[in-house]
Amino acid sequence: MIVIAVAGAALYVFAFPDGAITTLMHQVLKLPGPGAGIGFLVGPAIIACSLFTHLLIKKKWTALITALAFGSIRIGLALNSAEAAPNSFGVVKPLIGLLVLAVSVELLVKLLEKKSLLIKLTVSAVASDITYMIAYWVIVFPATKGWVALGDVPVLLLVTVIGAVLFGALLPALMLKILRKA
Repeated sequence: MIVIAVAGAALYVFAFPDGAITTLMHQVLKLPGPGAGIGFLVGPAIIACSLFTHLLIKKKWTALITALAFGSIRIGLALNSAEAAPNSFGVVKPLIGLLVLAVSVELLVKLLEKKSLLIKLTVSAVASDITYMIAYWVIVFPATKGWVALGDVPVLLLVTVIGAVLFGALLPALMLKILRKA
């Protein structure tokens, strides 16, 4: 579990160095914020690793432990990045958001264990990513970046659902299919 979380976090950090997600979401794609990067890339990356680990190991708590490990690495790196201003990105609030995500993924894979793989992955990814986004909107952003404008909520939710399906649900299914053929 931890190996997959560390590998996922390393790949994430390599793909999205300091400021890359913010630049991509807001300057290149012109999406509103805060939260486009959390919903489209951060949450789905954590969810993808968690669901992939769950599919491989098939034991209780694997999704939760993987999400917490990956997310903790990401939060630690964000705290040490050039982007983080001193005392502006406290560790407790993002960890609460991460815990909400981890518990959500674990509960949903358990509740949906009898469903088809595609339904299990899609519903778990989308519901968990929306939950993560809402946790960030309510717990993290008011203290760091400010409240999300009500008019931006539909666009941010759409971006969150798209990221959750593409990366959070389909990516672990694809990785499992590739692994089974190898």
